[in-house]
Amino acid sequence: MEEHSQDESLERVLLIAKEDEVVLGSIRAIPNLRALRGEKGIWLRGIPMKKADARIAGLPCIGKFITNESGLLFPEGNLTPQGKLPKGDWLELYKFIQVEIPASALPGEGMTKGEFKLTASESDKSANALLLDWDLFSAYAETAPSIRMERWKYIAGKDGKVLVSGLPLPPLPGKAYVLEDGLAVPSGYELDYPFLKKGIAKKLSEAGKFVVLFEPDGNWHKIKKEYQKPVTRSAIRKTTEKR
Repeated sequence: MEEHSQDESLERVLLIAKEDEVVLGSIRAIPNLRALRGEKGIWLRGIPMKKADARIAGLPCIGKFITNESGLLFPEGNLTPQGKLPKGDWLELYKFIQVEIPASALPGEGMTKGEFKLTASESDKSANALLLDWDLFSAYAETAPSIRMERWKYIAGKDGKVLVSGLPLPPLPGKAYVLEDGLAVPSGYELDYPFLKKGIAKKLSEAGKFVVLFEPDGNWHKIKKEYQKPVTRSAIRKTTEKR
């Protein structure tokens, strides 16, 4: 029997049922989390032994474990290991839940080939905009707390996509962005020359008339800000009727 002790090499691991995958959207901005899809469900690791984010504690899960450097899995409260962490391509959580939705699905000008380069960001800025399926968002908005909806704005596309901005974001799977100064950059990226950001933002957004969505390859898409609306149940229903 191999016992585990409280040391820095230990981390918590959760096993989440496949049907509960949607809950991962509520923690996508928490750093250091990684996920892997397995036969038994979705494995989530990178959870510290101490001072873990409270949102993680509220996740529905079918297994709670502690693992060590050797990858052994100890069920919580048990000193006897029961298997090992599955091997595979563990992805950072925001990448794992990222839905491949083209920004060109939204109203506005067509995609422009990248004049700018995006690189991995060292910033800890949390995502504050989400590109996702309209049906998923509209169904959630029917029962979402009003106090949350008051903080959101949305731009609906013609082919079933929507860009939602405002914190806290809806706990739904989608493509996360950091929206600032009129530029929406995929979460985890930043402009190659961040000190030029304000100048680029002013030029591309035409002094705030447009929201500019970037893709990781540097391509970008301009959306007229006049399409942006506050989120209310009546507005959601009217948009649904027009589809």
